[in-house]
Amino acid sequence: MISKSINLININKKFNSVEVIKSFNLKINEGEFVTLLGPSGCGKTTLLRMIAGLEYVSSGEIFIGDENVTSVPPNKRDTSIMFQDYALFPHMNIEQNIGYGLKLKKLDKNTIKEKTSSWLKKIGLENYNNRMPYEISGGQRQRVALARSLIVEPGVLLLDEPLGALDANLRKTMQVELKKIHSEFGITFVYVTHDQEEALSMSSRIVLMNEGEIEQLSNPNELYDKPNTSFAAKFMGFSNIYSISDIQLLNSENIIKHLKEENTNLNKICFRSKDIEINPQKNGEFKIISKNYYGDLYKFQAINSNGLIINISSSDNKISNLEINSEVNLTIDNSKIISLQK
Repeated sequence: MISKSINLININKKFNSVEVIKSFNLKINEGEFVTLLGPSGCGKTTLLRMIAGLEYVSSGEIFIGDENVTSVPPNKRDTSIMFQDYALFPHMNIEQNIGYGLKLKKLDKNTIKEKTSSWLKKIGLENYNNRMPYEISGGQRQRVALARSLIVEPGVLLLDEPLGALDANLRKTMQVELKKIHSEFGITFVYVTHDQEEALSMSSRIVLMNEGEIEQLSNPNELYDKPNTSFAAKFMGFSNIYSISDIQLLNSENIIKHLKEENTNLNKICFRSKDIEINPQKNGEFKIISKNYYGDLYKFQAINSNGLIINISSSDNKISNLEINSEVNLTIDNSKIISLQK
């Protein structure tokens, strides 16, 4: 398989008067695993469909490799697409489903048989060739859809939330499978999801989208540990986002005392709930207002006299006896605090 790059140049997309993709620029290198991540309605699936040629571009250009494919129909682009519902043909058996793309390419029967047999073996379904889609599990159907997409040897594989219909355990298993297949074949993967864990576990880079624009483009570690904006922080699971009156307060001994609600000041900061030190103390500045147990950790909410609520998580059994209305003091190592751009 020959992997290809993707270059999106000033892409705009409008549905009637509604602009859903806005001056979008993105270069995806050949062989990368890039995830388009974001909430419903952010434009990620629309963008994927434009790369596939299933949606027209209102303005801008799309290159796959060196070819400008902006006006090229889907069947003429060097791409395959895999949908959430797999879209297997119910009247075809597993072998026929996998080999369908080769049949469209008018390859001879012996070549199709050889290639489909090889892919059935690669996905561990060599004894399932005559079964119909309804006779196999969801995870097996997912592997069949993946084999059907890859057997035509595309330069780019587009995946539109392919794990969304699977249960949690199977989803994790298939994340490993997809990453393994990407490593083995090295073709360019563009993956759409709203699930942060999927994006973090598989991607080379993540494009976090917000209202048709790039909110942050970075590798998984950087997006998780150093979000640039309040939106990125919230989407990546930060529950403690506040503001401070002066950025120099980041050097203060206990910044907790200086925190204000997120929109009070221009200087926004965030930190993870696991980084808070919680110290039970009579007449403490905070009072516990909620407590939940999640097996390997406790989650608390604490409020001070100004009504500021801070979220805390801890696996320390020493604080398991804290109850509602317990008084505590809170501290944090300032190196754990992230300054946000907006």
